[in-house]
Amino acid sequence: AADCMEEELQRLLDPSGWRHTNRFSPGYCRWHVSGQQDLFRLFPEEKPCGVALTPSSLMTPIKSVSGVIGLGENVRKLEYSCGLCDFKQCYKRKIPSRR
Repeated sequence: AADCMEEELQRLLDPSGWRHTNRFSPGYCRWHVSGQQDLFRLFPEEKPCGVALTPSSLMTPIKSVSGVIGLGENVRKLEYSCGLCDFKQCYKRKIPSRR
């Protein structure tokens, strides 16, 4: 669903010549999951999408996704990889590469 949203966003941006960055979500790349609290404060009290946030920063219904995407003329989207993030304790860095 997040990939489809991103594709639709780019389709809407195409006429303007703008691009979008990678999407980033709380819980990844050193953005603590408690960052959800800051994001959800940007929405009205009655959430238009029906997604709610628990006091421990988990979303309901489960499998919901939040995050931010940058927009502009001079932004770029990079391939997702460990080169995109410098969080040394990330669990993905601990997975041995398969050869």
